[in-house]
Amino acid sequence: MKKTFIIVLLSFLSLLACTNNSTSTFEPTQDKTDEPTQDKTDEVTQATTESFDVIHFADPNFEAAVREIIGKDIGEIMQNDVADIIELKINELNIADLSGIEYFTALEWLDCSYNELTELDVSNNLSLTSLDCDDNNFPNESAIISG
Repeated sequence: MKKTFIIVLLSFLSLLACTNNSTSTFEPTQDKTDEPTQDKTDEVTQATTESFDVIHFADPNFEAAVREIIGKDIGEIMQNDVADIIELKINELNIADLSGIEYFTALEWLDCSYNELTELDVSNNLSLTSLDCDDNNFPNESAIISG
């Protein structure tokens, strides 16, 4: 018992001596790149946001329609929330911008008629086979971009 106590005591004193080194000082490491710290923070923020696949809708009416369709009243809308939607009926909702539609990757049928759209890009909606976009504010047919 006495031998065990002495071993424990010596171990404790050795540990204490190692951690109580008064000659060690903290020196911050210098960044070896020329990039400012803010740029690195922005890169981390961007990578974090991208890793979560958050969709940001430019048009609040489109976002409200999507929220109703997916049943998500609050919180961020993620790409996986809309990726499996194959039909989307969002007509007569005063939508002026369908930015975010590119994340509806399984979309086959889209009715966005009777809105306020001036352009429509569905070039990333490769499964789309039916599109009804009548009675919008398209200046000409070239305002509709399809894939």
